[in-house]
Amino acid sequence: MSLRTFCQPDSAVKKHLHDAEKVLELIDAATDSMMAFQEMRAKILSDIYRDERQEREHGSGNRPGSPLKQV
Repeated sequence: MSLRTFCQPDSAVKKHLHDAEKVLELIDAATDSMMAFQEMRAKILSDIYRDERQEREHGSGNRPGSPLKQV
């Protein structure tokens, strides 16, 4: 049996975050909005980098966004 996940790869998430920040700058978003976005971006990137580091240390697993192994 094989399973598929329909999640964006980490590189796509990083690109979306970058693009969203540029749009907020373009529309001259309020400082509060920019700060909230930057906090959210920092948390997401921290999670991504933590997961990448864990994969390197322990081998790839079945974390969300990674292909599932066939059973």
